[in-house]
Amino acid sequence: MTELTANIASIACPTEAEGPGRRWAAWFQGCAIRCPGCCNPHLFSTTGGTKRSVSTLKKEMAMALEDHAIEGITLLGGEPTEQSEAATALASHAIKLGLTVLLFSGRTIHELQTDPRQRNLLDATDILVDGPFDQSKPETHRRWIGSTNQGLHFLSNRVRHDDPRWEMPNTIEVRLQNGRLTVNGFPIPGKRFPI
Repeated sequence: MTELTANIASIACPTEAEGPGRRWAAWFQGCAIRCPGCCNPHLFSTTGGTKRSVSTLKKEMAMALEDHAIEGITLLGGEPTEQSEAATALASHAIKLGLTVLLFSGRTIHELQTDPRQRNLLDATDILVDGPFDQSKPETHRRWIGSTNQGLHFLSNRVRHDDPRWEMPNTIEVRLQNGRLTVNGFPIPGKRFPI
């Protein structure tokens, strides 16, 4: 039997810039949707990233819960639904650990609900941000959401719909790890920050 793997571009933990509370966030490598103006065009190609065993990622998630008191995970990319088996395994494991799951997808909820390969992933998702990013419609009122055409769907009762963190301003995080500078969070188009 072949071990289940995921092509992962990066992981940030802990992060508070990728969903409500302290989170473990995994960026999936590969996206066929290729939204113009996407903040992660380097994740479009399926080449790149690192093949990671899902069992190892599950262990890292459990360690993040213990070491950083995370309250959830965020799956984004790229396009996590293009690796639905791995994304489902991670989301299901998070639920078993008592964590919430936030999924970002460039596909609409209708597309996902009518695709049999995505049903289990949706069942293990608490919050879905859906729809392709539209750079002509920047979102300024809903935290963590890129454009006004994207939907916000609460799919379980494990999260509060009225969580005040949804009303706070977007943030970015700058990290220096292993000599590499990374930035994650909500990019502000045209905004430059002095370093």
